[in-house]
Amino acid sequence: MQKQIEIVLIIILSCAMLSYFVSVAVTQNVSVKDYTVPSSSSHSLFIDPNYNLTIVSDDVTVNKGGIGIVYKTFYESLPVGYSIDATGSGSFEKDSKTRKYRNRYSTNAAVRFKKYIFNERDLFGSVKFGGQFNKIYDYPATSVTIGIGYGRFINATPLRKAVRMEDFLMKENVISGHLPKETMLQLGHIIQRRSEYSDRYGDTYQKNWFDDMEDAMRKSGLLQEDYIGAIGILRMQEVLTKEKIFDRFYGWEVTIGTKIDLTLPQKGQERPNPSLDFSAQYSRPISWATQWNERLSINSPLSNNFGTFYNLHISSDLAYELSNRVNFVVRHFMTIDKLAPESDIVISNLLGLSFIYFLENQLNLAVTERLDKSTGTELSTNFVVSLNYRVF
Repeated sequence: MQKQIEIVLIIILSCAMLSYFVSVAVTQNVSVKDYTVPSSSSHSLFIDPNYNLTIVSDDVTVNKGGIGIVYKTFYESLPVGYSIDATGSGSFEKDSKTRKYRNRYSTNAAVRFKKYIFNERDLFGSVKFGGQFNKIYDYPATSVTIGIGYGRFINATPLRKAVRMEDFLMKENVISGHLPKETMLQLGHIIQRRSEYSDRYGDTYQKNWFDDMEDAMRKSGLLQEDYIGAIGILRMQEVLTKEKIFDRFYGWEVTIGTKIDLTLPQKGQERPNPSLDFSAQYSRPISWATQWNERLSINSPLSNNFGTFYNLHISSDLAYELSNRVNFVVRHFMTIDKLAPESDIVISNLLGLSFIYFLENQLNLAVTERLDKSTGTELSTNFVVSLNYRVF
């Protein structure tokens, strides 16, 4: 356990130091916290299929496959906010001896709504509906959590795209230096309004979109010519329509509430007491090339066993852009469970190290090494090479 924690800390600190030196080497006139918008949103859908067929001496020894789906959407404004996180997976495997197929499937979803109590404060009330289902369940397990919290998140991905675009235009000598902060923020807001341009101008919206960005740069006085030119347009298209830049968020929030189980997964299962649910989230781009996300949740029953029985979950991820096509991602998940008087505390750790190569047409190649260790089990490792497709 101690060795695993040391490995995680070394990797995270190494990535943070590397991103620090990169950020020092290239100084920008704008920082991520300069970017504020009245509303912020993002959404994504990934499909990850896999198949493994192994034939030895004309005999099929391995015949299995699966699919994973991840959907995330996020919206936040001054009065209201909501988020949807859903995952689904399914797999099949043909037994080489019995020739029979075995299959597994599972789904997990959480829908959260929140309403800010004051327009100029970050205090909010929230309602979260959660559900999960897998093959061994008799019924879906569903719950509702009602709580109160404080905090806010901003999606600064448009500003990150503006910074990437600025770097390219400087290398191509389209602009003579780093653009002023006001210009960079204006570019970020124009980039964020892409859907507005598309709705207003239709299929030819990019001309108007790029014209407004060019006009903002022209007013800065840093355009080498009075126009961006063909090479500048190509570089802007590369960043804004072809490259896949992972989301940049900054902010934090804490929430405390009561969780109530609505339906239970097994027939005849005794309904548990409501529980106290506490969660905290933090996100920050350490540099323009690095994103750090942290999430903590603690759950304990509101009964005589409060504080004695509990479930604690911590998830951490650090993503670093090695280049415009390669990302390095470190993910660590830890759970600590104490669920019954006669049971021991169970600690589980999962560490994933991934290189993600962005291919053409929304296709990504991911190379991942996973290390998994739980109380009472041996350390297991798993090396996976997979293709995944980002629908949007």
